[in-house]
Amino acid sequence: MGVSMLPSYAVAQEIASGDLHCIRQTERALTMRVRILVRNAEFIAPAVRAFITTAGENSKLTRKEKIAGA
Repeated sequence: MGVSMLPSYAVAQEIASGDLHCIRQTERALTMRVRILVRNAEFIAPAVRAFITTAGENSKLTRKEKIAGA
């Protein structure tokens, strides 16, 4: 028996089958600050550029706020 924090999509099938039970967190939501630094280079690999774009699109901050907070 144990407790773990996992994304719901990772255990959806186990919850649906009854193998796992979901315990709702009552405490304040957990957050993590993440910063992405990229070297100013002539070439940035397409996969890296796609990651940075995706991360930026999913951020709650605007580009201006990101730059000001750096």
